[in-house]
Amino acid sequence: MLRNADKIREVSGVDARALPDELLTATEPVVLRGLVAHWPMVRAALESEQAANWVRYWRPEIQGYIHAYRAVTGADLTDRVDTTMPAVLLKRRAAPQALPEGARVALPEPRRGLPDYARGLPEARRGLPSKTTR
Repeated sequence: MLRNADKIREVSGVDARALPDELLTATEPVVLRGLVAHWPMVRAALESEQAANWVRYWRPEIQGYIHAYRAVTGADLTDRVDTTMPAVLLKRRAAPQALPEGARVALPEPRRGLPDYARGLPEARRGLPSKTTR
């Protein structure tokens, strides 16, 4: 579990054949930037038209995920990648907001009954026959 950490630590320039003990015994997540960039599959994906087609095909779903993530966590992934753990973002959003000293909260009076939404609509929209078809 992360101890008061807001960001995932990133390390770059690490050789996969000689990972430091500090990384192997880490108790927190660590992003190893570029660790497998030399793999043929990774290089092929970066150079492939197929990868671009995949992104184009799944674009609506990806955008939907980004929108939902922002709606829930408040993090905007369109500007930059935010490595803050989602649990931390949710905890921040759930924290009660402190009011300034002396501030008051005025709650609206509850309405009695339901508003008449049909008022102001044309008769045809209310489910009544129109005057022209009678």
